[in-house]
Amino acid sequence: MLKRLRIWQKFTLIAIAFCIPIVVLAYFLLIETQKVIDFSRAEVDGLSYLAPLRKLVVDVSVHRDLAMAALWDASFKEQLDKVDAAIEVDFKGAQAEDAKYAEAFGKTDLLKELRQLWQSLRANMATMNAAQSLDQHGKLLRAAMRLTYEIGNASNLILDPDVDSYYLVDALIFKIPKLHEEISQARAIGAALYASGGQGEDNSTRRQQLLALFIRIDDALNQHLEFIRFAVNFNARTKAALEATLEENKREVRGFVAYLEKKLTGGETVPARDFIATATKPLDVQQALWDKVADELYRLLQVRVTTYNRNRLIELAAVAVALALTMLLLSVVVRAITRPVAHLAAVADRISLGDMDATIDVDSKDEIGELGERFRRMQVSLKAAMDALEKQGELD
Repeated sequence: MLKRLRIWQKFTLIAIAFCIPIVVLAYFLLIETQKVIDFSRAEVDGLSYLAPLRKLVVDVSVHRDLAMAALWDASFKEQLDKVDAAIEVDFKGAQAEDAKYAEAFGKTDLLKELRQLWQSLRANMATMNAAQSLDQHGKLLRAAMRLTYEIGNASNLILDPDVDSYYLVDALIFKIPKLHEEISQARAIGAALYASGGQGEDNSTRRQQLLALFIRIDDALNQHLEFIRFAVNFNARTKAALEATLEENKREVRGFVAYLEKKLTGGETVPARDFIATATKPLDVQQALWDKVADELYRLLQVRVTTYNRNRLIELAAVAVALALTMLLLSVVVRAITRPVAHLAAVADRISLGDMDATIDVDSKDEIGELGERFRRMQVSLKAAMDALEKQGELD
């Protein structure tokens, strides 16, 4: 088959053989790049889903804490009803996100279970005592946090490969919610303690629980500060975005711990509403920090996606340039070979017809140039031989 091909066709086959590995390698490289882009886009989707879930956790925590105070002080009922309505809105937001990502994350059943727990809690609120209310709210919060972990895992957030964003994810899904829950538990137990008057065996138990909680709060604060500090140390822009809120968070939480310790060790009694207001300040700052971390993580993920998209375009451009240069080089080489060969073929035809003065115009230094030089010598030899024959014929 190759014998039937012309030279330019043979060279084209050689060029194709060289181009195939380039194209194949570029294809697999683009596939890997697309996987990274899809991975990061899934993280962005997960972050979008986490926002209403986080709002739900915060509002359920507030509902628990107000419900504890409302058992002894009916003035909290109006505020509790407002939070009840806010939780309904939170569920609608979570369901809207789930509708967008149900196929990708597959956590619709967990959200339905969470909704059922909330409806059961609402239906039985009127008959619950303090221990039951605390327990049922705790179940609801644990289910909500479980869904948060599941979304973090399904959306690749927990598997994030970059150092700065990894620590932000950890703070977002684990460390900040843990600290929030410890402070919120203190708010709930303190609300019950002070709303009920602070006397009796149950309140002695609550004081012991609060003593344990302010130690746990300080420990959780140190953990989440350490993890976020890892993230900010790797990225100057992240540091600038989070530093102020981080410092405010540290100040408010430690202030609450000091306040809690002082009230407990001094045996002071304060109005439940004042205690709840004091405990709410660090929780508000915690939420502000969560929002800041989420915004910064979103920025980092978008930068990553943009960078990989740009790299993909550069890779495609590099492959296109390589193929174009290959074809250009092929064209130059083929022309450098076929044109002198065609010229020699034409000269050979003219010589065969007796034109011994045909000009051989091949000046290359390669094998074709040598072939052209041999044609010249052959032309000279043939011309001399023909002249000799003519002279001999004239003599005869």
